[in-house]
Amino acid sequence: MSLVRFIPRRRIRLLASTFALAVLAAMGVFALASGTGVGEELELRTLDWRFADRGERPVSKDIVILGIDNKTDEDLGLRFPYPRSRHAAVVDALTAAGARTIVFDVQFLEATDPVDDDAFVNAMARSGRVVLATSTEGNLDTQRGKRSRTTPLPLRGLPGALDASRADIGLTDQLRSADDVVRWVRPMTRTDVAGTSTTLPALPLAVLAHSENKRPFEYQLPERFAINFRGGPSVLRENGYEIRNYSLAVSPDTDLAWARDRIVLVGATSAVLQDLHETPFGGSDRMPGVEIHAHALDTIRNKDWLREQSPRDAALATAALVVLCWLLLVLTPLWLGAVLALGANIAYALLAARAFAQDSVWSLVPAIGAGTACFLVTVLALAITAVRDRRHVTNLFSRYVSPEVVRELVDIHEDIRLGGERREVSILFSDIRGFTTMSEGLDPADLVGQLNDYFEEMVDAVEFERGTFDKFIGDGLMAIFGAPLHQPDHADRACAAALQMVDRLETLNAERHEAGLKELEIGIGVHTGEAIVGNIGSPRRRVDYTAIGDTVNLASRLESNTKTVGVRILVSKETAEAASDHVFVPRGEIVVKGRTRTTEVFELTADAGRRLGTDGDAEAGARPSANADADGQAA
Repeated sequence: MSLVRFIPRRRIRLLASTFALAVLAAMGVFALASGTGVGEELELRTLDWRFADRGERPVSKDIVILGIDNKTDEDLGLRFPYPRSRHAAVVDALTAAGARTIVFDVQFLEATDPVDDDAFVNAMARSGRVVLATSTEGNLDTQRGKRSRTTPLPLRGLPGALDASRADIGLTDQLRSADDVVRWVRPMTRTDVAGTSTTLPALPLAVLAHSENKRPFEYQLPERFAINFRGGPSVLRENGYEIRNYSLAVSPDTDLAWARDRIVLVGATSAVLQDLHETPFGGSDRMPGVEIHAHALDTIRNKDWLREQSPRDAALATAALVVLCWLLLVLTPLWLGAVLALGANIAYALLAARAFAQDSVWSLVPAIGAGTACFLVTVLALAITAVRDRRHVTNLFSRYVSPEVVRELVDIHEDIRLGGERREVSILFSDIRGFTTMSEGLDPADLVGQLNDYFEEMVDAVEFERGTFDKFIGDGLMAIFGAPLHQPDHADRACAAALQMVDRLETLNAERHEAGLKELEIGIGVHTGEAIVGNIGSPRRRVDYTAIGDTVNLASRLESNTKTVGVRILVSKETAEAASDHVFVPRGEIVVKGRTRTTEVFELTADAGRRLGTDGDAEAGARPSANADADGQAA
């Protein structure tokens, strides 16, 4: 048996429309976050957060940076660029010390002094362990596929010098994001060299291949990968790459044993030389380009480059998050669903951070954005539906009780309990006398119309005193005062409603007389006492808010005895004692059906405040005695 059969169609339509709106909103946000500059920039910012959250990682101890900075200028008594004979001396010294690979992240594009140039080329040839850097001309924009026409080779002003030096070469072009942060490396780049198309390796790959005596194309690498930075700039932390000053390698008296079997990267570390760049780990602390190559070298060597989530996996993860948020919102109370849906988004962010610790980059902004859009749209739709349903229920409930009572019930709905509760209330019953005989000669449509006119006036009287209309009983009705709202003056209100019903009947009878219709006569019974009030009935079929108990039965019997006693409004002693604003005439004791003991009854004749306001001979609000004489005067 299908579960759908047990779900109301209106609920199904609501769920379907809410789900459709949530999915459309999520898809729109996902597309914007994935395909716009703002979304990409936010995603990159979350990548920085993930680096910071993950923390530092160990660096390779066989990589050392030989930095060129202001101190180097002071030690050498020179200003950069230095004579190439100095570089030749560094190459000779490091080679003699047993360095495995010597890398110059320095551009040598123009010829200088021929003696210095020859010294440098010959030193590199003797060493056979040198890797030189080069770069494309102009601004490289690999994100948009634009590159310069020509890539100059190192030692460009020295014909044949590169071959003579036996040095390998590598590109230093940094792949920057839209926020100008260095994040990626393209291992191999197709470019033009001297009018000939060729493929050059990135400098980190060229260094690794040289140190391992391999060719760059032998490595199986992604077309592009994100550098797995081990930490921020090494000058700002204890466990970064070892940095030594270039001037130490120039001095012949320096012990270079530290260089044995290590990869030595020579490059600028000073801000003056304008080779500092922003990285996701460094934040505002910029990192020298030569150190970025060290991080990229470590990444390639350890094969722990950051693996970006595929578009398909990102879409599936986002879809799962959106559906989960929607289900949590529609299957639980709204406040709980909101908390759980928020928790689901936070959990996804934490899972993304955990995945990053395993070198996997999950799409965060598109997924969280889509989940948030689903959350907001669903909550808004449910809130609008709740308001609409509240208005609908209010309109329906207003047919049973006054609009003021409905508003108070809605405002204090947490105090209204399912089931029954014992409470002191005042119950009012009324009935048209001789209606059965009168209705025998009437057309059913006319009969219903007359009843509707009568009931409209009677119900208005009940609602005016903020009573709860309970039910119609043929040509009679039942009303409750003091429930579901607590009303300390419920007895006074019930009596006031009874008097209003009589007054309205007089007006209605005048209209009926003019229309040639027979006038109506009614009897009203009111009793005050404890009753069980609440939602009573069949939970699976129908539940009515009503009152049951002896108090209800006695109020009904009092109404039945109004004709016997000869009055319009008959109340019990309990009501007369509780109603302080009304005048009562004692009518003796009667035995009602279903009871063996007698019941003292009173006739409600007038409103005390109205009477005193007319006579002016008693203090306003004074309670008349229940022991009045037959003419209704106080004893």
